[in-house]
Amino acid sequence: TEVDKQTPLMRACIAGHAIVVRMLLRANARIDRKSATGQTALRCAEEHKECAREIKEHLAHLADSADAVKEEQSKKVAVAAVAAALAAAEEAPGRAHKLLEAAVLAHGKLAGGSTPLRKARERIDELKGRESAAQLSHSEAQLTRAIAAAQGTEDLAALKAAIQEHAEAAAGSAVLKQARALRDKLVEEQRKA
Repeated sequence: TEVDKQTPLMRACIAGHAIVVRMLLRANARIDRKSATGQTALRCAEEHKECAREIKEHLAHLADSADAVKEEQSKKVAVAAVAAALAAAEEAPGRAHKLLEAAVLAHGKLAGGSTPLRKARERIDELKGRESAAQLSHSEAQLTRAIAAAQGTEDLAALKAAIQEHAEAAAGSAVLKQARALRDKLVEEQRKA
């Protein structure tokens, strides 16, 4: 009533009508209202365990629902962030690899199996492949120059430095094998001299 400011939920709790309490809660009765004496529905239900249990279960359900909504919102934000990184990678190809890896690292778990995440991982693999091919090509070119220089001047130090610098990127390549063979030959010749 207006005088005591008790809500129907409070009155049902005071009277011990657990079924009515459940129905009112399912109908979205406000739990946060206070009576003229400052009591809430939960406080009114203290003498009736069933009513108090109904309110506590409803509050737990509300908390779970809020957590589920937050998780869903977080997932949507993560998917959007990965999609934005994909778009940014197209506009900044030089930084694409790092942009995408950062987005996948930061949001990959929440983005789950989303299409943007899958595309970002595919693009990272593609960019890694391109970078590896470019590094191999660069390393082979540098080794070829060092071989030519070493053959003309027998500059063993420069050849050794080039092999050390480019061995990882050119691993298994014929040019690296050729450079090592020449290095070994020059070392042998120096030893004999």
